[in-house]
Amino acid sequence: MNVQILSEAAAKKMLTDNVFPSHTAVICFTDTEPPIDYSSVTDRVFYVDVPDISMDDMTDCKYTVDDFADAMQADDLAQFILDAQHDGYDIICQCTYGESRSAAAAAAIWEYFMHNGIQVFADYRYCPNQLVFNTLYDALCTQNSETRVIK
Repeated sequence: MNVQILSEAAAKKMLTDNVFPSHTAVICFTDTEPPIDYSSVTDRVFYVDVPDISMDDMTDCKYTVDDFADAMQADDLAQFILDAQHDGYDIICQCTYGESRSAAAAAAIWEYFMHNGIQVFADYRYCPNQLVFNTLYDALCTQNSETRVIK
């Protein structure tokens, strides 16, 4: 399974240029703009409507960790990822700038399956949202998956 991190602009360009990869599932993080419509290229899209906040911001936004996990639909998202992996799909993680929420989701996926999610945290192009990473990684770890090895 190939996992890509994309910004909204990069994803729109792929769609406009007709170069969106086939057999690809999308995790689309959104919070203000209407999300990209991927229906013309894939039927596997999971929209996550959560703001790009840190633990420090949670009180101001009136979130608890459980509220954030619920808003992220973390258990359903983890199952979406496990199903995509099982069915041989690649995954695109997309958020507004392709730096924080999408990077965190990719890091959680890589950490869960290949134990190398740290590569995203070590890459200066990204600033993975730790709340998204921890919420998704925890949800992946609690799911009943048959395998933790990427095909």
